[in-house]
Amino acid sequence: MAKTVKKVAGTVIGATIGYVSSGGNPVMAVQGAKVGAGIDTARAAASVAQEQKAAAAEAQRQAELARAEAIKQATASRDQAAEEAAAARAQQQAAYESQAKQNEALLGQQKSDAAARLQQMKLSSEEQAKLMQSLTTQQQQAADLAKVQLAQQQTQYQEQKASMEKAAAEQAAALEAERRKVAERESAQMTARRRSGRRSLLSSARMNAEVGLSGLTQQDANAPKTLLGA
Repeated sequence: MAKTVKKVAGTVIGATIGYVSSGGNPVMAVQGAKVGAGIDTARAAASVAQEQKAAAAEAQRQAELARAEAIKQATASRDQAAEEAAAARAQQQAAYESQAKQNEALLGQQKSDAAARLQQMKLSSEEQAKLMQSLTTQQQQAADLAKVQLAQQQTQYQEQKASMEKAAAEQAAALEAERRKVAERESAQMTARRRSGRRSLLSSARMNAEVGLSGLTQQDANAPKTLLGA
């Protein structure tokens, strides 16, 4: 309502001044109203411009406040993120240092174990070398002994072989001499039997017309056969 009154106040005042100054002339009252209306329009435009300027200033102020708040929040977030990152880095650094210490301790233990195993292997190698040397000496002695025994066995074998061959030759000679004696004796006996059989053939046997000599029958299978009968 107050704004409406302000908008028409210039028109009313202008019309009044024109009417009064012209001595009651309505035309001047209209002119005065027009002038007053122009003044009201100019005043209203100035008021709108002022309000717009004030609104723009308020908007700028609000924007500045918002920007400052945003900067403040961004700064706080950045600081918080930086603190969290620093804490994470510190935690990682601590974990890395702990892991490094554990690795160093484990490496030291491994080196110690490796050195102990190497020393044990060295001792074992020396013992094995001594054992191999001892075994080699024993094997060489056993080989030498085996060679001596083999030579002795070969000598004994040759001696036994010569003795057996001599005994076999003597036995063969004895058997040959015995065989000859037996053969000569059997030959002499056979010659004697043949001569004895021929002398007694005609004196002891009788002639038979059917079977030949009656004194020679199938009962005496060992009797010598003659040309006179079967």
